[in-house]
Amino acid sequence: MKHTPIVHRRVSAKDKKKGLFIWAFVLFLGAMTIKGQLDVAYMDVAHAQEPSVTVQDRLGEVLDPKGTIYIKEGVDPAWGKIKEPKMIKARITKYAPNDSCHYPAPKGGCYVANYPKIATPGDMACPKEYKFGTKVEYNGTTYTCNDRTANWVQDKWAEPTFDIFVATSAEAKGRVFANVTIYPN
Repeated sequence: MKHTPIVHRRVSAKDKKKGLFIWAFVLFLGAMTIKGQLDVAYMDVAHAQEPSVTVQDRLGEVLDPKGTIYIKEGVDPAWGKIKEPKMIKARITKYAPNDSCHYPAPKGGCYVANYPKIATPGDMACPKEYKFGTKVEYNGTTYTCNDRTANWVQDKWAEPTFDIFVATSAEAKGRVFANVTIYPN
């Protein structure tokens, strides 16, 4: 049997540094993964120790940082009552029938989520925590929540999105982050 001689290759200092960096990075990723798993386990234990809370215990509690919404007994918290006018930061967009008429009315126009109402200028699509009929003031004009902002839109942005109905696609351009005032209905 013939043996092949082992050839030793010299590793440059640059290659050594590169190898050390790669190993350090792999170790860092492993440590962060373990830390993340420990954080999740800790949160599970911490939440398991919290006492159960009833709606009665939470009456009058502020639930939503986007607007002051209070729980009423026997009512889903998302549909609670707004107690007083509240100014919040919001994302304002506009929509037109040509762009988003999902439910055309037989005699023209588009039905809004507040069926059987047909969209008209002055209507606004609001996040679902605001009841139909809620008044929203933006830039000196008061709009009425008669439509719903899509869930995927709400999930994408930190601020609540209020979508103003306009007559033409040309008016439906852009978005603005501004303060709006929510009035109880």
